[in-house]
Amino acid sequence: MVTTVALILAHVQFAALVNDNNMWMDDYGAALRQTSAEGMPLLVILERPSDVLPTAANQHRARGPMELELLQHYKLCRIDVRTKYGQAVADAFGAKQFPHTVIIDKTARKQVFVRTGELSEKQWIAALASHKNAEYVEQKIYNSSSSNGTSRGRWGALCRT
Repeated sequence: MVTTVALILAHVQFAALVNDNNMWMDDYGAALRQTSAEGMPLLVILERPSDVLPTAANQHRARGPMELELLQHYKLCRIDVRTKYGQAVADAFGAKQFPHTVIIDKTARKQVFVRTGELSEKQWIAALASHKNAEYVEQKIYNSSSSNGTSRGRWGALCRT
């Protein structure tokens, strides 16, 4: 009985910690740098907080123990696209509709999941589970504007000034 109560209390405390907005960064450039430095994939949600979508715009609020566990594997970044900075980040991602969810591999080199619009709870859990160990194998992509190989688009170079 005491063990059950202790486990429930620990779960409630952990849920409060994960749901705390302090866990979610609002500076994409800083989150991207931390992703690379710490070797964790980056979960980015571009959103309009005023939009009320129960499963998408509120995805940053963990709903269950499985989701709580999965979110531990990610650096978390929420961007309010109503701000000038948020719009710049959305433009860099090419996002026109919101919410826009992106998972970037743990080297901060490749988008491994991109989805615009509402995700069902099942889709949300599947995406988090599928990409929690996001790996990227180096590939050079050549374009006419550079003689160097690159694996990042504009989203990879964007940092808050």
